Amino acid sequence: MANHLKELYSHRSVPELAASRSLFAFAQAMIAAVWAILFSESGLSDSKISFLKVVIAVTVLSVSLILPRYLEKLDESKIYPLSLMISGLSLIAVAFYKNLAVVILAFGLAQMLYVVRQS
Repeated sequence: MANHLKELYSHRSVPELAASRSLFAFAQAMIAAVWAILFSESGLSDSKISFLKVVIAVTVLSVSLILPRYLEKLDESKIYPLSLMISGLSLIAVAFYKNLAVVILAFGLAQMLYVVRQS
């Protein structure tokens, strides 16, 4: 194989990865707007929704300070798809079970996995 073709072949996955991450970022932005609606449909007041989001944000912030030490030992090519699958499954669980506990768990998990993907 010619040298320039080898270089082109080795960088071919970069646009695919960029497209995947861009599409996921767009979907994440759409889902971020829906969480408050899901919480209010589950019976929470506006103040409880805000309190819940703050508690989860502080928890995620605390974990994000510790998490990079553990994630640097793992392969990103395995972590990223796994985190996408877990996020997808949690959203499917919310679609089928609109229980308050499931919505809160899925929201916390989605926020935590977002930090994992960014680390």
